[in-house]
Amino acid sequence: MDPFDDVVSAMSVASSLYVRFRFTAPWGVAFDTGYQARLVMIAEGVGWLLSEGEVPLPVAKGDCLIVKEGTRFALADRPDSALVDCVNLFADLPGFSEGTGFTTIPDRTVNYGGNGALMEMVSARLSFDPIAAEPLLALLPDLLHVRLAHGDLDLLETTLGLIGLESRADGLGADLVVERLTDVLFIQTIRAWVAADGTRAGGWLAALRHRSLAKVIRSVHADIARDWTVEEMARVAGVSRSTFAQNFRSVLGETPLSYVTRWRMYRAKTLMRKGAALAEVAVRVGYDSDTALSRAFRRVEGLAPGEWRRTLAAEANRPAL
Repeated sequence: MDPFDDVVSAMSVASSLYVRFRFTAPWGVAFDTGYQARLVMIAEGVGWLLSEGEVPLPVAKGDCLIVKEGTRFALADRPDSALVDCVNLFADLPGFSEGTGFTTIPDRTVNYGGNGALMEMVSARLSFDPIAAEPLLALLPDLLHVRLAHGDLDLLETTLGLIGLESRADGLGADLVVERLTDVLFIQTIRAWVAADGTRAGGWLAALRHRSLAKVIRSVHADIARDWTVEEMARVAGVSRSTFAQNFRSVLGETPLSYVTRWRMYRAKTLMRKGAALAEVAVRVGYDSDTALSRAFRRVEGLAPGEWRRTLAAEANRPAL
């Protein structure tokens, strides 16, 4: 296991709305992710990505976007095209209401624009456990643009083709299958980004591209409860203690033992969120007692486990605005 497996398996990524857009020039659409992240893949044609404070960026077939919640962006056939709000594209479709939003979209396809060149893209709104997603989202920019290499493009196009087939067939369990395949598309996009530009990501994503550090990271995550020492991690890496400690801090920006502690707290939070007792959590993340875990948790998170649980419950019960 590595941190990516650790995080993605706990995130429970789900797609609440999968749509295929067919835009024909002239066109321009503004998007607001609101309270959900968004995954976008350009399936055909070319266009422009517009985001506040950034130079317009050309996009083409094979480009993917992962956009965090609360982020605004636009896509258009030209940088100066007039923009319409994405919500307006759904207003005349069956099943749409101001109160409930989107309920049904025929063939999961929305057409918009004039009589010019076509750009086709797919978009999925993503929801996931925010606590579980913290370590990954912290390393991602608000708007991640990935230009896929040939091999990655083949993989994503295959997944995209399966989503299209399921959408058109609309058989038993089609929505569930589309949701799972969107999860796969998300994982493939992140993986392609790390492979192409992982050093920009920093943190543990960058470490997974470092041969000796990757061995250590995977070993730690496979057995987080083990009584890890810097010497033992250096042996796994196959280098001296001093070289390992220097390399680790240079790439990850923290000491090896602080990394282990931080991920233990992450595992503890995901387990507590599922209702596990503190004594059980302590054993599973490498502490002799719930008291020892509580001390470490307070030191790292700034509050005791019980307070953290109560804060989480209060936020979950707070009415949406």
